[in-house]
Amino acid sequence: MRCLNGSSFSGVPSDWVQANYASIHLLLEEGLKRSGGEWSADDIMAAICRTEMQLWAAYRDSGEAYALCVTQIVVYPQKKSCLIRLCVGKGMDDWMQFLEKIEEWARAMGCVQIEMRGRKGWEKTMKNLGYDRVHIAMRKPL
Repeated sequence: MRCLNGSSFSGVPSDWVQANYASIHLLLEEGLKRSGGEWSADDIMAAICRTEMQLWAAYRDSGEAYALCVTQIVVYPQKKSCLIRLCVGKGMDDWMQFLEKIEEWARAMGCVQIEMRGRKGWEKTMKNLGYDRVHIAMRKPL
């Protein structure tokens, strides 16, 4: 999928992940800074390489990735869902439209919904794309 600013967006194969490990790792670390510590960039990279998670990249014609989304298929007893585990990058207005491609892929995979967890600031952005807040998450360190 291409947009007017000369960038593209696609799911990426695990061999591309290996070839671009350092730059992907840096973007993932940026996105994980305020995530609560459940995952490290290495954890996510390993899950992508094992095909347990999927990496989506917005990249320029030069091949440079400037935004990433990480998804994971979650199978519940009653339905299948696509969880957007992480989105990170610069120029959000340039790449948020690409979520439609993830939605199309999720439908093709048999998912009946998209889920996303994120900080409060995501609510306004996602609402504009047709997403609704369905609950909140709370945390208490022990």
